[in-house]
Amino acid sequence: MALWTILRLLRGQDETNRQDLQAAFIEMFSRVGLDYTYDEIRAYADADPDWYWSKTWTQADEDDFRKWLADKFYKSEHFRVYSAKARKKIVEKEVGYFMLMWGWKTDVSR
Repeated sequence: MALWTILRLLRGQDETNRQDLQAAFIEMFSRVGLDYTYDEIRAYADADPDWYWSKTWTQADEDDFRKWLADKFYKSEHFRVYSAKARKKIVEKEVGYFMLMWGWKTDVSR
């Protein structure tokens, strides 16, 4: 799933996978103390175009979230078309794209 696919999914054109991404955002926000619904997350993001710079997490928190997200994507229906070996590589790449685009800042001093 390339970055453009994630953007397409977020626009609601693919309901099955959109739910996985909504869960990913809800989980990511909850890990920095923001227990929001997906609609609240959208409002938060609409209010500040640089919303992903507003919070920080530790490298350990980021690594834990990456693992959680990779597990979620790996089990997703969208990735089942690939063999297990290919799926693992593709999922890791997509998690990297997700984190690059929307991950919180990492505070390396903590």
